[in-house]
Amino acid sequence: MDLSKLTELFDGSKKKYGVFKPSGLKRADGKVEGRYDWEDFPADGNEIPIWESHIKGEQSFGMVPIRDDHTVSFGVIDVDQVKSEEEANKILEIMKSWNLPLVPFRSKSGGIHAYLFIDGSAQAKEIKRRLTALSLKLGRPKNTIDIFPVQTRATENAQGNQINMPYFDALNPDAPKRWAIKDYNIKNLIPIAEFLKLKIKKITLKELESVGIKKVSDYPPCMDYYFENGVGEGERDKALLQFGCVARKIHGDNEDKIREAMSEFVKNNFKTDEGFDNNQFAKKVSQAMKKRDTADQKDEEDIWQVRNLCQQISDLGHCDKIGCRTRKYGLVEKSVMVTDYRMIMTNPRRHLLTMVNEQGEEVIISMTTDQLWTQNQIAKRCWEEQIKWTWVEADEFNQMKEDWFSNMKVIDSYNEGEERLSEFSTILHSFIDEKKGANDITQIDYGYVYKCDKLKRYFWNATSFKHYAKSKYNKTYETTLGEMLARMCEEEKNKYPDKKDSHKRIIQLHKGYQGYTKRCYSSLLLNEIKERDNTPKIEIFKQKIGDNEFATDQ
Repeated sequence: MDLSKLTELFDGSKKKYGVFKPSGLKRADGKVEGRYDWEDFPADGNEIPIWESHIKGEQSFGMVPIRDDHTVSFGVIDVDQVKSEEEANKILEIMKSWNLPLVPFRSKSGGIHAYLFIDGSAQAKEIKRRLTALSLKLGRPKNTIDIFPVQTRATENAQGNQINMPYFDALNPDAPKRWAIKDYNIKNLIPIAEFLKLKIKKITLKELESVGIKKVSDYPPCMDYYFENGVGEGERDKALLQFGCVARKIHGDNEDKIREAMSEFVKNNFKTDEGFDNNQFAKKVSQAMKKRDTADQKDEEDIWQVRNLCQQISDLGHCDKIGCRTRKYGLVEKSVMVTDYRMIMTNPRRHLLTMVNEQGEEVIISMTTDQLWTQNQIAKRCWEEQIKWTWVEADEFNQMKEDWFSNMKVIDSYNEGEERLSEFSTILHSFIDEKKGANDITQIDYGYVYKCDKLKRYFWNATSFKHYAKSKYNKTYETTLGEMLARMCEEEKNKYPDKKDSHKRIIQLHKGYQGYTKRCYSSLLLNEIKERDNTPKIEIFKQKIGDNEFATDQ
């Protein structure tokens, strides 16, 4: 069986891939519980053994679509929480109407992975924007849809969000079938031998220009959806009031023009006005006109100034916040905006917030639960990622968190040791950056980092680093610091076992150096660290405790 077609179609990151280790249990949403680990791609670039193991049912793997140059060769609309084959076929029927060369697959949980393969490559940001616009037409709650690529820029460690590859355990007739879907019918699945013979049509870059975005108007994307598809009976109140908010932005306080615009909206876009009388219409106009009342700050009907129906529209699956932000009459303000929230089931938990900066770029920020809980901590993390956080009232912030939680996606745990090791390395990097400047190695006992020009290494001790991590990041490494350092040192020693190559080790343990008789560590980080002069601080410190404390052994 020639699997080269699979490696050509599913061409993603060539640094890391994810492997899934099931626990044997299932979650309430039908997904199998387990955790993911990261593996390095083969150095020779041969992916065939990975696919062979996957197809034989030995080891499932996932692909990170985005590549080092921030491009992708495919995008995916991932539809979850599909409760029946009938529901799946309704979704597939909508996708079929788009007249695109989509290749839908049945997913692990019984949902749909609709792939769009690209002739060549395209910027990840562009693919995500267009597939997001397409997904609004499905009319499904936001938390049931994922768009891949999730990241629009490749991460340094290539550990982005991965999507499970199809045809796992494909040769086992009793295994769940993650197979391609034929003729947009979930009951008609394509075996792998047949799939490998198919000629898969790819979309050209020119054709891509019209995908998902037929016409960009001045109105929010949700209104474009209703203009094109009409307003169903169950959405009339929400859609009309949302349009009233837009009309308010266009016409200000001119109630006559707002009423006229809302009336036209009903006439042109309601599929039926049966059961919708003049009293209901007048109530929606009144709600759209309501201003913030200083005597009634928590009025639930205070639509325009305090809140609008964006969250409810999002729940219906018609909200595109990034697109809305760019529209003339968009309702999303030009402030920090969270477009995605994922909780990684590590212990302790990690939270990934996707935020849009002032340039309209999506940035994924990792936070602890403590950092996520207060605006002050979120603002600090945003600052570190060069995003300016817009402060809001306490009640509004609590509502924001509720909204995040309601749309939260739970991600199975990645290798926890790797997670902590990555965090550890980041804090160590900051520690060296802030504390370097010691005049001699003995000063590492006082919390500073010593630079040895001869070896081109930074020297420091573990106790100082532990205190720094606890005070700066609220991280206590008393029980795990030795384990992490030992692991990193051992890995580097295995890479460079010869003593003459020890200078190449990124981190190394020393039992004494230049007359310094205590244990210490050194790090090779010269290319990543900017120079900083701590001499004034050290001089002040010397005056306080006496120069003799800094005597250096000759």
